[in-house]
Amino acid sequence: MNENTLKKGAKGESCFCNDWAWALEGANALGMVDETGKYTEGEYRMADGSLVELKSDFRCLAIKDPTRNIPIEIYHSGHEHDYGWYQHCIANNVNHINFLFFRSETKGQPCAGIKILMNKLEKFITEHGNEYPTKQIRDGKDIVRFICVPIEDIIINCCKETGCSVWPTQKTDEMLRSWLQNHMNKNGFTGLVVGGVKSAQFVMSPPDDEQSPENTEDVNETGLERNDDV
Repeated sequence: MNENTLKKGAKGESCFCNDWAWALEGANALGMVDETGKYTEGEYRMADGSLVELKSDFRCLAIKDPTRNIPIEIYHSGHEHDYGWYQHCIANNVNHINFLFFRSETKGQPCAGIKILMNKLEKFITEHGNEYPTKQIRDGKDIVRFICVPIEDIIINCCKETGCSVWPTQKTDEMLRSWLQNHMNKNGFTGLVVGGVKSAQFVMSPPDDEQSPENTEDVNETGLERNDDV
């Protein structure tokens, strides 16, 4: 693995530990343990005992010539049994993979992140993997092979949470500040004033029976979800 690849991976790890673990894992990120090096794949142990692998991608949603594909590594000549990270995740009982997507190598934060459930990914690749093109590249002396799956297909079939990070326009900044201020005031933080919103993260989850009306009431009242500027 070359130095640039390691550098990009380190950037993703920093962003995940400092910001995105909470966005994609919620309270499960409390007490998260870094187990990097213990397994070939599987870097973080969550509070519920689940094992998480982190991937950083700089091509899928890139500013210039985005592929809009997630590369599922199925072969690596430099690894044991020629396994790609996909097979290693299965062998190491990884529960899910968090992918962070950067718009370019110069960006300090990802523009989006998704939480891929490993059992759903394994089922999807087993049933549909041969429907997608493969790509082969060289990583130094090693040969690496991927299945190139469109991000939309992964989100629809394999994801639990999808997050996005935005840098608001003036109109969005004003709307977000108003909504946040009202939310804080209703919860007793009347002495605090919301300043400018430099960035915001949103997490989208499929609807489920556990979502209570209290979790959605404030958003519905403000019409936040219907604002085209968000």
